Amino acid sequence: MKFDFKKTIKIIFVTFVAVLFFVVLFYFLILPQIFSSKLTFNYLNKFLEKNYSLSLSIEGQRLETSLKPEIEIEIKKLSLLNKNDSLIELEDFEFEFLFEEIFNRTIKLKELSAKNLSIKADRLLEILPENKSNTTKKTSDFKVDIKNSEIELQKFVLSYLQNQTKIALNILDLKLENSLNFSLSADVFKESKKYLSIKTHSLNQIFINENGLTLPLYQPYDIIIETVRQT
Repeated sequence: MKFDFKKTIKIIFVTFVAVLFFVVLFYFLILPQIFSSKLTFNYLNKFLEKNYSLSLSIEGQRLETSLKPEIEIEIKKLSLLNKNDSLIELEDFEFEFLFEEIFNRTIKLKELSAKNLSIKADRLLEILPENKSNTTKKTSDFKVDIKNSEIELQKFVLSYLQNQTKIALNILDLKLENSLNFSLSADVFKESKKYLSIKTHSLNQIFINENGLTLPLYQPYDIIIETVRQT
């Protein structure tokens, strides 16, 4: 059988064009539709309900692609619920990243911001399955590059309750560009009465570089610790 070189080239070319067309169609049209589709939301809700007795409420979700290797995600409001008890609340979430170096297993974070994020850690730990496996986990070799990124969180609340002792962690105005700035307060309650309060803040004292975050030990940090007398 004689090898038909021209026919083979045509088949390769048509196959390449078809694959390229599907990739472009998926990236610009299908992927944004999947993210905002009610079918996707319903499937995810069924999975959470069946496996963890959780339900998800989400509003204003949007995924946008562009000619640049860039994806932007927005969510107006997200709630993770267990029997009407809100375990996670997220408001005005924006996430933007570049995948131009994805073949080098690197994703560049461009922007990450939210107006409010609150988490009930104790309730989540009760519901999520405990990993009892002794096998060593394989770590991912994907890297997230946060250099030249903008990270901002207006309010973060983390609470943990155990044996009538509650720890409430509040972080306000967290912003990370060239340096990390935030205001932090942590309160400890025993039997609904405040027992201990810790407050601190960082203003251009924690810096970001190639190795991550740098905390200069020679700089003074304002830390206020208050104990509350029980009457």
